[in-house]
Amino acid sequence: MPKAADGDSSNRLTSILSLIRTDPGVTAAEIVRSTNLARGVVRHHLRTLVESEQIVILQNGRQQHHFIAGRLTSDDRSNLALLRQGTVRRALLLMALEPGIDFTTLHEKLNVAASTLSEICTRLTRLGLITRENRDRRTTFHVCDPKMLHRLLTRIESSLLDRLVDRFLATWQSK
Repeated sequence: MPKAADGDSSNRLTSILSLIRTDPGVTAAEIVRSTNLARGVVRHHLRTLVESEQIVILQNGRQQHHFIAGRLTSDDRSNLALLRQGTVRRALLLMALEPGIDFTTLHEKLNVAASTLSEICTRLTRLGLITRENRDRRTTFHVCDPKMLHRLLTRIESSLLDRLVDRFLATWQSK
């Protein structure tokens, strides 16, 4: 197969960089879906961007999240990567909307395993995003900094909505 022209490579690199800029914390799989580029091509360009120090990668479990270098603090990158997880985001939003919500109510509203919710709450507490209070054999939760949560959610809100619409359209078109 012939090698891509330098212009094609440059356009792909620019496209990936632009996506990371508008969707901080995007994963390689999301880049593949958004750009329709092959996984190997995306990996190559991500490696190039890391080596040129244009982007940084945050490892979050098995996921690698990509950010423009120097744009966000280390804490903001960690928090954004965490907020990209739907259950975590919903838990935090419920805690922000209902300060003092207890574990049982949170568990019922999120409809996830208690062990999963417990792990999420432990991570959020460890990161300093929430506080947990034990009172009368009930555990309640509060978001530590609602303004910071709002700021981070605003950064990823439009990209999340775009991805949701794209997935809906892809599903609709495949039928």
